[in-house]
Amino acid sequence: MGILIKIKMKNWLINHPKFNPYNFTINSAYRNLTAKIRILPDFLIIGYLKTGTTSLYDYLIKHPQIIAATRKEIHFFDGYYYRGVDWYKANFCTLFYKKFLEIKIKSKIITGEATPNYVYFPDTENRIKKMLPDVKIIIILRNPIDRAYSDYNYRKKLGRGNLESISFHDAVKEEIAKFANPKKNFLDDLMDDYKGLDTRLPFVHLGIYLKTLKNWFEVFNKNQLFVIQTEELEECPQKVVDEVLNFLNLKPFRSSNFGKKNVGKYEEMNSETRKILFDFYKPYNEELENFLGKKFNWS
Repeated sequence: MGILIKIKMKNWLINHPKFNPYNFTINSAYRNLTAKIRILPDFLIIGYLKTGTTSLYDYLIKHPQIIAATRKEIHFFDGYYYRGVDWYKANFCTLFYKKFLEIKIKSKIITGEATPNYVYFPDTENRIKKMLPDVKIIIILRNPIDRAYSDYNYRKKLGRGNLESISFHDAVKEEIAKFANPKKNFLDDLMDDYKGLDTRLPFVHLGIYLKTLKNWFEVFNKNQLFVIQTEELEECPQKVVDEVLNFLNLKPFRSSNFGKKNVGKYEEMNSETRKILFDFYKPYNEELENFLGKKFNWS
């Protein structure tokens, strides 16, 4: 009888809209029950898929003034918004623990998460603005050619998007031709993919960053947004991390551990394919640079 009651309680907690369905444990139940006294994030890393969000988040949470969330990607504002703010807060530390640490180290403590999908999911920026009006947002941009190729190989490896039987070169040509029709909105396909339907994520068009990024600059103040470049993060991680910490108003922090995360290995891209993508992205990259007032040197 006791076992049946425990099973029923566990199932109720897992299915309850305010409870976290991931890796149910006594700890996760405790977090949800104490959600009211937990804090909301001070920063978000929204990045783009395969731009280095995992590496940056891993670097940042080593800082003594940053407390990690229960996991890097919480997907609240895109996938679990219906569960409510308490479900979200359950992923962060309690207010009491934060105050305890601040007294202990005599400095402020912050927390944050990194969900790349937020950047393109419809209305996410408005949801975030409503719940976190003063949040600081870090955006990572990578050469869209390399990002597309990395995304293609990653999805092919996982068996997503029916990419097993098509080369990157052919997939690129197919996608560019498909979206040549201005009546077709590539964001529709993004949402189809997100809902788990059998479709192919438009990994080429996801690299037209300004198409999804412009909304964020219309909703948030510029001083809440900080754009960094994947290539610079890889080449000079300490410099970029210091810049991000300064943006977050935190003390500098020296680290000797800047290993890359989620690195994939694949063959070098065909030069002809790279030329097609270079020509495709060139006007969009120029528009992005003019909008941000920042040079990326992706040529």
